[in-house]
Amino acid sequence: MNFATISFYETTVSNSTSSISLTATTQDATATLKVNGVTATSCVAFGPVSLNADTTTVYITVTAGDGTTKKTYAILVTRLAPPGVVMQYQPLESPVANSTIAVHQNVSPNGDGKSDVLVIEGIAAHPDNKLQIISRSGALVYEVKGYDNVTKAFNGHSSTNGKLQLPGTYFYTLEYKDGNETKHKTGFIVLKY
Repeated sequence: MNFATISFYETTVSNSTSSISLTATTQDATATLKVNGVTATSCVAFGPVSLNADTTTVYITVTAGDGTTKKTYAILVTRLAPPGVVMQYQPLESPVANSTIAVHQNVSPNGDGKSDVLVIEGIAAHPDNKLQIISRSGALVYEVKGYDNVTKAFNGHSSTNGKLQLPGTYFYTLEYKDGNETKHKTGFIVLKY
């Protein structure tokens, strides 16, 4: 998935909302829709889509009538904390996995030794890699070849200007060699201090 062809949106719902329905509309009657990889119909409610306790990403992909032109929309749906509850940051115990690569979504560079850098499990086995981190506005804030979790690791600072980034949701794209095959992985991370 190329971030240049993805439009990102955010919304917030109450804590009592555990699922949502979506109604997507195509401008071209010959275009097709998929929501999280499942075929949907234009102008017809799709759902329910179950929501995580914190943030859920819903992907809507529109394929033009030519069958090749695609546009993806990523909607980040955040459930508010229950009333009277203070949210406490906890590192993600089970990372999101894609084959041998697992990207931990939580980055908390506060010096406590837990999630101080973006950890990509299995990346040492794939030294021929390229990581890009993009802000919600689509600006490239970090880019490196040969990401290794140690000497080349995202710690909240931009690789383009060295500035510490604001807390929030960022998107990543990882390209790596697995034997002779080039693989791609995309997703989001949450930067907290």
